[in-house]
Amino acid sequence: MKLSRRNFLTHSALLLSAAACRPQFMFAQTNPVTLQPTFHFFTKPFVGLSYQEIAKHVATIGYDGVEVPIRKKEIREGADVLDEIPKMVEAYRNEKLEVVTLTTDIIEVSSAARTEQILRTVQKCGVKRFRMGWYRYDNTKPIWPQLDSFRSKFHDLITLAKEIGIQPTYQNHSGAKMAGAGIWDVALLMKDYPLSDVAWAFDMMHAKVEGGLSWPTEFALARDRLGVVQFKNYVWENNVPRSVSLASGLVNKESVDVLKKMGYAGPCLIHNEYLKGDIKQPDFLASVIKASKDDLVTLQDWWKTF
Repeated sequence: MKLSRRNFLTHSALLLSAAACRPQFMFAQTNPVTLQPTFHFFTKPFVGLSYQEIAKHVATIGYDGVEVPIRKKEIREGADVLDEIPKMVEAYRNEKLEVVTLTTDIIEVSSAARTEQILRTVQKCGVKRFRMGWYRYDNTKPIWPQLDSFRSKFHDLITLAKEIGIQPTYQNHSGAKMAGAGIWDVALLMKDYPLSDVAWAFDMMHAKVEGGLSWPTEFALARDRLGVVQFKNYVWENNVPRSVSLASGLVNKESVDVLKKMGYAGPCLIHNEYLKGDIKQPDFLASVIKASKDDLVTLQDWWKTF
């Protein structure tokens, strides 16, 4: 059948529109897709400085944007989170930084925790996703009933978030009580929803800590609904994972290779968990700035080579 010019243009527009709605990755059949991700910094190490100071440091280092914590322990003492969110977002955008996600304590719809108010404020500021808190198991009790309880909370939260127009993400975090540590349990909760409704904040370090040799299988289970991918590193010390710089631990370029093979071009978030001190002290601030730059260079180098 011969297409008229009008029909051809209409057909092309529909294809482009459909492509724009897809996630920012594809599965390569032979060669890796040479798409570049964006690089973002989790601002937790800078908490204690003003939003404007943090934004200037992150922009100067060279990141594309930020992941910003708005949990109780990271909000300015005495401040109201609903007032702080717009101030945070404005400060980062003034430095041309994308606010790719906000990190919250939210695990359910709760009037006491002002879930709806917080999410509506985040969405109104133009932020497209938020990172949830974690569901935790009581290992002295049967697990399946607890997972069913999480499922109910999960459903209500996803329903509200969809109505508001914001996407929840869930981070896989290592630990004996952490739902999602092994991927499978929270993947079961997610499978009934499309990617647009809920996604993973997939943490490469925690996946390796928990998965050991099987982490590629856990990654394969999560890879079709990646919202963001998080990078940090660790070594084992006295049978406990200890955080280290991105260049010096057990997470390596292999973690980037699996993303490049599938054509991932979404946000890559660097978490600096290994420096402890008072951020208001000039020497410690300087060390955080240097470490944040070094980690960025390491991740960029991993993406340059294949």
